[in-house]
Amino acid sequence: MPPAERGRILDDEQFLRLADYGEAEQVEPGQDLYATGDDSYDFFLLTTAEVDIVREATAIEPERVIYRTRPGDFLGELSLLTGQHVYLTARVVAAGTVVRIGAEQLRRAIAEQVDIADVLLAAFQERREVIRASAGGALEIVGEPDTAATLELRAYVEQLLLPHTFRRPESALMTSAGLTADDLPAAIAHGSVVRRATSGTLAQALGLTYRPGDRPVDLVVVGAGPESGWLTGVATADDGFIRTESALPFQTSAPRVFAVGDLRSGSTKRVATAVGEGASAVSSVHTALAGD
Repeated sequence: MPPAERGRILDDEQFLRLADYGEAEQVEPGQDLYATGDDSYDFFLLTTAEVDIVREATAIEPERVIYRTRPGDFLGELSLLTGQHVYLTARVVAAGTVVRIGAEQLRRAIAEQVDIADVLLAAFQERREVIRASAGGALEIVGEPDTAATLELRAYVEQLLLPHTFRRPESALMTSAGLTADDLPAAIAHGSVVRRATSGTLAQALGLTYRPGDRPVDLVVVGAGPESGWLTGVATADDGFIRTESALPFQTSAPRVFAVGDLRSGSTKRVATAVGEGASAVSSVHTALAGD
């Protein structure tokens, strides 16, 4: 499968404005800006360098270039905002300069530069779809297709939009990974084998668990419909979704009340989008609190 086509990019003025949030550095061919298995990674703007996004070789598949980036592009996808660990490698193929922007600074930029946020969030979602379609070997699940344990595991990775490949027990991977029938379902990722895998053990192996924060949480609302009647004093659209048209991204008509994901008017009703918006809204909350 050839590398994916170039996706959404920033215009020249947006590129320069976003670059103000980071630091320029020189990179060389063969250098990995981030690699499979890393705990976290930074966002990069490519000034003159070129970078390949690579799925590392697996036990039965060679290394594959998922997509290529060149000057004017940026590196990153939804996992950058969600805090998940890295399952692809960004490898420099042509020397040049890049601008490195840390996760906190990126969230600040997304909160302050709404037009840039629109481009980045759309691109991150598009890239997740590309990765799912072409980087399945980054995670391989082996199991009997009709067992409850295998079905639960496959439903979990589908729900999280994780790139993966499913293989039956008679596949070559079963032998190369040293698996037996008692080990199934099993998952292979980052060179590690998870035997008798569950959603919990797989999440741990892939780094899909989240680093604990130090802020208390009073309420978490999860839902696909506009069940917003409980929140009074905010402007809503005719269909009941909450409007967020404040100068501060994701803030409602009520100061210091924010809405993201399914409740927000104009949002894409998908888990991945809601996660990205939620991560970005944190910066807006910090900005509002700092103004006190």
